[in-house]
Amino acid sequence: MIITPAIKDDILNRLVNNGLSGQTITSKTFEYDYLIVQSILRQFSKRGLINSHDFSGLRYRVQVELDAHDFVNRGGFTFEEEVFRNNFTKLELELAKLEGELPKERFNNIMNLVSTISAAVSAYSSFNSGS
Repeated sequence: MIITPAIKDDILNRLVNNGLSGQTITSKTFEYDYLIVQSILRQFSKRGLINSHDFSGLRYRVQVELDAHDFVNRGGFTFEEEVFRNNFTKLELELAKLEGELPKERFNNIMNLVSTISAAVSAYSSFNSGS
C-alpha cells in the first residue's frame, strides 16, 4: 500500500480532532497496518507535528503539537500536494512567456524537462488518488 497524502491527513485529523494527544494509541486506532502508522508518525515527529520518542513497538504515546492543528487548518498534506503540482503548472506558464527571449534549443530543453517532471508528478498523484 502506498502512503498517500489522504492517508496522512486521515491519521493527522484523527490525532487532532479526536483528543488523542497524550493517549496510548495503536495502529488499530487508525485502522491501518502498523508499519504504515509507524512510518507516518515518524514523519509527523520529524516535521514537528507530534512529539513521541517510541515508535518501535505496537503502541505509541504522542503529544499533538500546535503546529499539527495549524497544518490541519491549512488543508494538510492534500493541500500541500496541490500547491506542489500547481507550482509546476505556474512554472510552465512562466517559461512559456520566455519563449521569445531564450535560444530555441535551450527553451525546448527546459520545456521538455519541466513537462517530464510535471507529467511524472501528475501520474504519481493520479496513481495515489486511486488508492
